[in-house]
Amino acid sequence: GADIFMSLVRPPKSTDLYLGWTKEVGDFSTMDMPSLARGISSKHFTRQTRISPTVFSYFSKTLELARSHGITPVFVTYPASRAYADALFEMGVVPDDYYATIFDAVDAIFGKARYARLNYYDLFFSHPEYFVNPDHLNELGATKFTKRVFKDLY
Repeated sequence: GADIFMSLVRPPKSTDLYLGWTKEVGDFSTMDMPSLARGISSKHFTRQTRISPTVFSYFSKTLELARSHGITPVFVTYPASRAYADALFEMGVVPDDYYATIFDAVDAIFGKARYARLNYYDLFFSHPEYFVNPDHLNELGATKFTKRVFKDLY
């Protein structure tokens, strides 16, 4: 009973949000970038199915639903750090091959002219200070990235 009472009078633990996003303020450029990037890329791609059949099935169903309602999707490839790209290369993971698999399916559903693709993968390769870790932008990077996407869309 006391736990329930305390949950009613004490605010819940939550992540600080800023403009709808978690406010990340770290600076990846001050860290051991290659080591961290190898660790993260290994976690994402070692002994993992590159593209989960279950997730991909739901992705395809979502695309079919969008197409059936006349919605033109916009696909965004988010920026990654140069260190992350280098770590993927060391592992034999080629982003262009990875995305080719995905966009072959998208093309089969929509055709090439029925969607937009914005590729920012290497946008900040020369700016590790825009990242909080190898594959996530910090507040500064997120702000610059948002402005760039807005400019490209409008």
